[in-house]
Amino acid sequence: MKKLLTIAAAALLVGAAAVGVRIGTSVVNLGDAVTETISTVAEATLPPEPVTVTEQAMVQAINLRLELTVAELTFTTSVETGTCGETEWQRWAWDDCLTMTVPGKTEVDILLDEFGIDNIESDEQTVTIRLPGVIVGDVNIDNANITITDYNQGTFVFDPDPNLQAQGLAEAEIDLHGQACRSDLLQEEALHAADRVKNLLQPLFEAVDDSRTILVVLGETVC
Repeated sequence: MKKLLTIAAAALLVGAAAVGVRIGTSVVNLGDAVTETISTVAEATLPPEPVTVTEQAMVQAINLRLELTVAELTFTTSVETGTCGETEWQRWAWDDCLTMTVPGKTEVDILLDEFGIDNIESDEQTVTIRLPGVIVGDVNIDNANITITDYNQGTFVFDPDPNLQAQGLAEAEIDLHGQACRSDLLQEEALHAADRVKNLLQPLFEAVDDSRTILVVLGETVC
């Protein structure tokens, strides 16, 4: 109501603006004063300019999470290591062969340490954020649940290899990592990663009524 009264008062002064009014010993030109007053009130009553989230604000919000863990994938492999004969005679005489079942898991992440404003494109309708693809992390062997399924020591083996289990675990780690890279789940988790980044930014856009659509594009998977 106050703004409306100010406009009405300003309008009443327009008629006197042409001749001016004497105040004390000075003549005040009301025309300039009225124009300035109306302009100021008009600016105050107009709707504010749309507020948009800057690229720098998006970078800061995302870089607070230097690494986004997308998923944790779990696999199991069976490895055979040592001297494992192909014939019954070889196995009876010279086998020093360990077979074990090894479970493990690996995290799938998006690494964001090199993410910057160059990875963002925006216009009036859409903000496109280009991120590196998901990366398959190192394998963590579940040592508590390793199962020795077979060990065969031949008749003529007097000095068994004490490193068979360590060799088997190294082979298992390679195989488990390969399983993760080949898994159909990886593409699903990549899509979930894009959704997580979008959900990270959405509250920031909603807070300032930025109605642009957020589109997240991921690069190739890294194994």
